[in-house]
Amino acid sequence: EPALLPRMWAAVRALAGTRSLLLLTIAIVIASLSGAGADEAFPVSLLTKGLDARALAPLSVLEDLFGIAAPLVSLALVRRIGTERLLARSLLAAGAAVTVLFAFRSVAVVVVLLVVLGFIDRMWDPAALARLQDDIPSAHRAAVNSLVYQANGIAEMAGLGLLGVLLGSRSSQLREAPPDLFQAFSGHAQTMTHVPASWFGLPVPDLAIVVLVLLGVLAVPFVALAARARRHRPPPPRVALAATGPGPPASRHGRPGPASADRRPARRGAARRA
Repeated sequence: EPALLPRMWAAVRALAGTRSLLLLTIAIVIASLSGAGADEAFPVSLLTKGLDARALAPLSVLEDLFGIAAPLVSLALVRRIGTERLLARSLLAAGAAVTVLFAFRSVAVVVVLLVVLGFIDRMWDPAALARLQDDIPSAHRAAVNSLVYQANGIAEMAGLGLLGVLLGSRSSQLREAPPDLFQAFSGHAQTMTHVPASWFGLPVPDLAIVVLVLLGVLAVPFVALAARARRHRPPPPRVALAATGPGPPASRHGRPGPASADRRPARRGAARRA
């Protein structure tokens, strides 16, 4: 379509020209990269610790049940502390929670961590997307949303690639460990319990979780800069409303303007003369 390229170019200019929008988009992309890799690393970590593969299905259901309440909690926190504080504190809370793996590495700890981080992620998403829509100019909303969606897709692929790098030489074997439901319940799933340790004595999948979640903390400065740019954004110009009556508009106290006051005695005098 001939008009497609001009619209996309206008969307790029709107994205680059609105500082708060650009910074928030960068924060969302970083969070998407972090979340995509961590989501894939958790099942690998659980299976390598000896968890039955059939337990992944109810665990996913449990995570979804907690996720139902997450948008409601997000809305309540936005009203209480503001959107930017919620976004920044959510990322910082996730980064602080994942450090528990340095001290405790049992299956129960990873399960609790999976549910907690999933809840935080589901609080982050609606708040970030709502703030993004507030910053997008209405004339370019569809095109800018498409650009952000494509950037998120690229970031998620990069997160999976980073996960492969962190898993190292056994990446393909570890990433194929989580089975589908048919394989899990038919008994064809294999559990890997011998996984080499990496930095700080962490198993390779646990190290990948820590690195990927802490990577999401890098989005916090961009959230703060976006909030600052939004506060210093100049207000939109006021549009003067045209008067709807034949005479000048009334003053702010509701009294008629000078011209209407002048016309009123003239009408009375004309009535008396008649």
